[in-house]
Amino acid sequence: MPRPGFILGLLAAAALTSCGTVHFPTVDDQEASFAEYRKDRLRGEPIERYILRRTIPLLPSSGTSEMLDTIQKDGSGHWDPVSGSALATAISSDGYYLTADHVVGRFPPYHAMSGEDGIVISAGRTVRRFPSLDLAIIKFEGLRGPHFEIAEEAPAKGDILFSGGPAGIVVNDRGPRRFFAAGPATRSRPFGSRGLSGWKTSIEIPNRPGSSGGPALNRDGQLCGIIVAGRYGRFAKRERPVTYATVLDMKTINAIVAEDRSKETTRSES
Repeated sequence: MPRPGFILGLLAAAALTSCGTVHFPTVDDQEASFAEYRKDRLRGEPIERYILRRTIPLLPSSGTSEMLDTIQKDGSGHWDPVSGSALATAISSDGYYLTADHVVGRFPPYHAMSGEDGIVISAGRTVRRFPSLDLAIIKFEGLRGPHFEIAEEAPAKGDILFSGGPAGIVVNDRGPRRFFAAGPATRSRPFGSRGLSGWKTSIEIPNRPGSSGGPALNRDGQLCGIIVAGRYGRFAKRERPVTYATVLDMKTINAIVAEDRSKETTRSES
């Protein structure tokens, strides 16, 4: 007689099959979600420029040394630039960024960019990790530029949020394309424990590998969350794509950054 677990497995497989084929969001899906907002401006800047000036591409810490060896040896090897990329979101003008904790892990973060002089790679450091929230604050000493302000309130259901990021490393014409996407917030949940507070938001934005660490912005150009996860596949057209974003409140971020700046000053004076 078949085991109950085996029967349940068959029923689940049949249910998935009846829903249709799995669709994995692409850059084209993201572009389609963003199309009607492309001419919008955030704080006086074209929305694409506004996002690109405040986000940077990262290499994930896991396996970074092997990736770098492969890139430097022959420019391609077995490294996949699409899966080997992530983003970081600027929260200060002096090199502090928020990203997803699963991107950083226990190793130093690396900023990587393809340019006219080849691939430029800079090592940063991790300021503070929040594994339970899948968030991390990181610092790159040599990076300066504009940053996002953190929103004081969570987005309401139906608020349109924007996301996007630069291309990062492109090897032998392969690699992640820059992307922009938009969609409504469907739910925001506040959290607060162990001295940390903020909110988690679900957004109807097509999410792809490589989007982790990128921003979710409101119409005022304020940071409402950092992309930490997504539902990559959807069945037929009955299930909408979902991206999950988390952010700490502004007071918490400012306190951590101020404490780290103070430590940096002490280290430089000693």
